[in-house]
Amino acid sequence: MAGQPPDQPIRVLLDSFHDASQSEAMGELRSAGMALTLSRRRLTAGALRRYHVLVVRTHTPKRFTAAELQAIEAFVAEGGGLLLTSSAPRFELSTGRPASEMPAQTVAALFGYRFLSADETSGTPRLDRRFRVGFAREDVTVASNAPAGFGPHPPDMGAWLPVEAPEGAEPLLMHRRTRQPLAATSAHGAGRACVAGEPLGHVNAACHLAPLVRWLARDAEQRSGHKIPETAGPAPRHKRFAGIDVSYDATAEDVLDDTLAIVLRAREQVLKLLGSKRPLPDECALVDGCIQTEGWWNQGRIGCRGEPWTVAWDTAFNAVAQMVELYHTGEMCVSLFPEGTLMRFLSIEVLRRMGYGDQADRLHEMALALYDEDDPKHVGGDLARIYWATEKWHPKGYWTLDRLVSRFGMGLFKRLYEVLPEKEPVRDLPTHTWYSDKMIYYLSLAAGEDLFPWFAEIGTTVHPIPIIKPDDKRAKSAFRECAIEAARTGSASERMDAIGGLARLEEKERSKLPRRVAELVAGVRMADDDDARAAQVLSRIMKRKPDSQDAALAGLQLASLGTPDACRRLPALAAGEDTRFRLWSGYALSKAGRADAELAVSTVGGVDVQLYTDLEIHARAEGYEVANVVSTVGWAQFPHGSFATRFFVYWVHTSPQWRRMGLSRELFAEAMAHPQAQTCSTFALHTGTRNVAHRMYAEFGFVDMIGTVKHTKLLTTGGQCPPPDGVMIRVMKDGEEESVRRLIGEVIAAGCSDWPCRVPELGARNRAVMAWEGGKLVGVAVGSAGVDGEGQLKAVCVRRDHKQAGAVGAAALTALHSRLVEDGSTKIEVRADPQSSFWGQVLGLAGYSAAADGGVTMLGIRDLAQLFGEIRTLYEKRIREGKCPDWRGRVMLMGDRLQAGLEVDGGKVAVITGKPRDGDVVVTAPDWVITRFVTGRETPMEGYLQTFSRIEPRPSPGVMQVLETLFPQTPWIRGDPLS
Repeated sequence: MAGQPPDQPIRVLLDSFHDASQSEAMGELRSAGMALTLSRRRLTAGALRRYHVLVVRTHTPKRFTAAELQAIEAFVAEGGGLLLTSSAPRFELSTGRPASEMPAQTVAALFGYRFLSADETSGTPRLDRRFRVGFAREDVTVASNAPAGFGPHPPDMGAWLPVEAPEGAEPLLMHRRTRQPLAATSAHGAGRACVAGEPLGHVNAACHLAPLVRWLARDAEQRSGHKIPETAGPAPRHKRFAGIDVSYDATAEDVLDDTLAIVLRAREQVLKLLGSKRPLPDECALVDGCIQTEGWWNQGRIGCRGEPWTVAWDTAFNAVAQMVELYHTGEMCVSLFPEGTLMRFLSIEVLRRMGYGDQADRLHEMALALYDEDDPKHVGGDLARIYWATEKWHPKGYWTLDRLVSRFGMGLFKRLYEVLPEKEPVRDLPTHTWYSDKMIYYLSLAAGEDLFPWFAEIGTTVHPIPIIKPDDKRAKSAFRECAIEAARTGSASERMDAIGGLARLEEKERSKLPRRVAELVAGVRMADDDDARAAQVLSRIMKRKPDSQDAALAGLQLASLGTPDACRRLPALAAGEDTRFRLWSGYALSKAGRADAELAVSTVGGVDVQLYTDLEIHARAEGYEVANVVSTVGWAQFPHGSFATRFFVYWVHTSPQWRRMGLSRELFAEAMAHPQAQTCSTFALHTGTRNVAHRMYAEFGFVDMIGTVKHTKLLTTGGQCPPPDGVMIRVMKDGEEESVRRLIGEVIAAGCSDWPCRVPELGARNRAVMAWEGGKLVGVAVGSAGVDGEGQLKAVCVRRDHKQAGAVGAAALTALHSRLVEDGSTKIEVRADPQSSFWGQVLGLAGYSAAADGGVTMLGIRDLAQLFGEIRTLYEKRIREGKCPDWRGRVMLMGDRLQAGLEVDGGKVAVITGKPRDGDVVVTAPDWVITRFVTGRETPMEGYLQTFSRIEPRPSPGVMQVLETLFPQTPWIRGDPLS
C-alpha cells in the first residue's frame, strides 16, 4: 500500500470524452500524490505530452479518430503509460453489435491486444445480475509477477472476460482455472500498456489503481513538471425540460433531444405502472456513456450513448429504482426481493410498455434462465433468509415476481404502492414476524388474497399475519391474537419476540393474556424497566419448569440481568433450541462476562472472510448470510497535501431478525484484526451517537471527530446579511469559475478529513456568490436548486485568516439564497459541526434554526509512528512556517497504546519511537486525547488546561509554542458543504 507520495506527482489524463460514465472512480488517485485531469475533449498529441499516464475506459460506440489513435500510439512509444479497459459484454448489450466492432478494439490493436467475446473464451462464463456475460470475481486471481503493491487480492470489477495479449505480455489478472489473461501488461517502445477486459468502476485505488498507475508511469519522478488543470473541455450543462431539471454532458449534445424524449416516456410509464401517489424526483443527469443500471449509487444518472432501447432500459431502471428505494418502507421490499430484483422486474415491464417488446422479452428470458440454471427443480432458496446486503443476484426472487404477475396481473404493483405506508409498517403488526412477512402481508392486501400459504409452498419461511386492513376495527385484536399464539407455540426465538411485543401493551390488555404468557410478559416487562421484582418472577418460572422452554426464556432474561445461576444454567437450556435463540443466549452470556464458545456465531453458524476490492466479512446462520461488515483501504486527508493510510468501515449491517445477538461486534473485531486493516495507520467510520454501535466503536479506539447538527432555513423568509465594511458581495461572472474553485481548494487543503475531499465542479445548475475585499477574493458560497424545492448547499468558504470570516460567510450565503429562490428553492438544510465557530456565526447570522442530528464521524489511530511517517512533511512545513523555525529537540506523545514522537533539527523532522530521554518534551494522555491532538480537534494547551494531559518537564511558554506549532487546531472538512 502507498505511503508518502513522491515530491514530483504523476500526471494522469482520464479520457472522459469517449465514455463519461465512470469518471468518479479515479478521484482517489489525487490522494496517492498524483495530479489528475478529467478531459472532455478528443485526445491530441499536444495534450498527451503533458502527462505520464493516459487512462481510457470505454465500452460505448463512440469512435476514435485516426489522429487520436496515432497520438495514443506515439504517446506510449515515447515513454508514456496507457491503461485501457473495456467490456465486450457491456458493449454487446448496449449496441446489439459484436465485440469485433468495439471502438476500444482499435486502441487495443495498436499494442497487439484484442477484447474477446464470451464465445471465444474457455471456461464457463455466467450471466450476472446486470445481464452481462463473464467470469465472477471468485474466478479471478492476481498473477504472481504483478507490479509492486498491486493486490494481493483481485478487484471486484464485475463480469470479466479475457483479452488476447501479444507475445511477451505479462498477465496481471487471470482466470483461476484456465489461466487466461483477464488483464495483461506489456512494453511498447519506451512506454508500457495495460489492457483489461472490464472497466475499472468499483476498484480499490490504494491496492490496485495507484500501484498500477505508478508502474505505468515508470520514471515519472525524474521528468520535468507541468501544471495541469483538474478538468479540460466543456463543463456539464443544464436545462429545464417538462418540469425536470436536467444536467448533461456537453459532448452528448448530439443525442440530447432523443434522450430527453425517452426519459419523458419512461417516467410516464413508471407512474402508470406504480401510480402517482409518490412523485418521482424532478432532476436527472445525462451522462455521455453507458451506465447500464449499476445500482443505487447511479440513481438519477442515465447513460445516453447507445441504442435507443438501452437508453430506455437505463432510464426505466433509474425511475423505478427511485420509486422502490426512495419510498419503500423500512427494509420490507429488499427483505423479500433482494438487490434490485424488484427494480429489474418492473424496469423490464416499463421497457415493454415503451415499445421495446423484443428486448424486454430477451431480458425477461435471460432472468428466468438464471433461475433455471441456479435451481432447475425450483425448490431451493428461502426468500425470507436470503441476505440482500450481499449484493448478490437471487434469481428466485425474479421467478417469484413472474408467478405473482401471472396470477394477479401487473396491476398488483400499483395496488401494492397504494397500500404500502410511506414511512413505517403498521405499528400493531406482531413483533415476532420478519420484514419479509410484513411485505407478504402488504402484497396480500394488494392481491386481495392471503399469500402466506403460497409463499410457504415455494419454500419461504413465513410467520402468517391475519390479512385484515390496518384501518379495520378488528385489526388490532387480530394482530394481538396472532402474537399470543406465537408466544404460546412458536420456537424459542419467536416466542421471545412475541413476548417482547406483548410486554409493550397497556396494563388492561396484558391482564387478558393467558396465564403462561402473562407471567413471562410480566417478567420481561419488569426486566426492561429495571424493576427489582423481575428476578423473582423469572426465577419462579425456572424453578417451576426447570427443563422447559419457558425456563430457557426466563433464563435468557435473567442472564441479561447478570444473574449467576441463570448464566450457569442457560447453556444447557439453550442447547436444544433454535439457532437464533442460541445466538441470543450466547450474546447475553458474553455481556455478563460468561462467554460460551458453543453459543458463538463461529460455532453455531460461521464467519466468511472475502477480500476483493473491499474486505467483506459475513456471519452465516442456518446456511444463510445474516450480517456483514464491509471495509476498504484508502487515505485520510491531513493539511497541505498530506495523506495517511486509512481503513474505512463503511457498512455494518445485520438482518432485522438477527439483531441484538452480538454478530456485528464479532464481525467488527474480525475486520479490525484483519491484515488489511493492519497495513493502515488510521481507521474511520460514520455513525450516529444515538445507537449502541457508537459505544462499541469507541471501545475499538474510534474517537469522535465531528458531530453534526441539522440547520434549516425557509428561503421565503428573511433578508440578506450586510457584509462587513469594505467587503463587496456579487454573483460570479463567466470566466471566474477557476478563481472560485481555487479558493475552495485552499480551504480544503488546510483541513483534515477521514476521506479525500474534492473541489465541486461549477456546472450550469450551480449558483455561486463571491465576496471581494481590496480587489482580492476572500469568500464564496456555492449551491444549486435541488429536488422538490429544497436547495443544496455545496460550499461556504472564507479565507481562514480573515478577522470577520463569519460575517463574510453569512453575507455570501444569504446572497446565494436569493439566487436559489429565483431557481424555485423554498428551503435549505445544512448539517454542520456544532463545535465550529465559523459555522455557528454563519448560520446564526443567516437565520437558520437548529435541531439535533446525532451523526458523527469517528477516526482512530492504529499506529502513531506509521502515521507520523506518512505525514512527516506536514510537520516540517509547520516548523518552517511557524513561530519557532530554529527549535531543536524531541517531542514524545505517550498514550496507553499510542506512543511515538518527532525529532526536530534544522527544520527537518524525523519519527522516533521508544522511551523518552532526558530533555524530551513528553505529553502523556489517554489515547483518545492523543488522537484529537494529532488530528487538530484539540490543542495540547486545551488538553492541558482540561487536565486531560500531562506535559513534562513543564509547560513553559516555549514548550507550549512548539506543541501548538506541531499540533495546532485544524478545521475538519466534512466534504459537502465545505467550510
